[in-house]
Amino acid sequence: MAIQKRTTTAALALATSANGTVRNGASLSAELFALGGIVFECASVITTSLVVATFVPQGSVDGTTWYDLKWADDPTAGTSPAGTGAPITTTVALCLPAAASVYPLVRCTATLSGAGTVAADKTSVTYRYVQPGGFAQVQ
Repeated sequence: MAIQKRTTTAALALATSANGTVRNGASLSAELFALGGIVFECASVITTSLVVATFVPQGSVDGTTWYDLKWADDPTAGTSPAGTGAPITTTVALCLPAAASVYPLVRCTATLSGAGTVAADKTSVTYRYVQPGGFAQVQ
């Protein structure tokens, strides 16, 4: 049986934010996960009509300057559907592009935008990853 050293880290607690305000997830060292072994689990609950949640993975060399990591094949991968007046829950696991491995730090941001947000409009992010050596371990 293969041993998978899987770890889950809450990066951004479930909360609301003002329209257009970027919420930064916790920084995660690239030394903690195996190349190709990380996803950002993003969740949103949107009630307000015309509000959308956008999740953006980022990389940094120094923890101060952050660069958006984009997907060439699907630029809308981290965007939820707009609210309709009734709660719409969206969950998506965003896989980091392979190029993210050049950054020693990664994180994910969440932004609510489009109209005035209310307390019922919320976002959260969890990092789920396999530790280095986790793919190769055998019992």
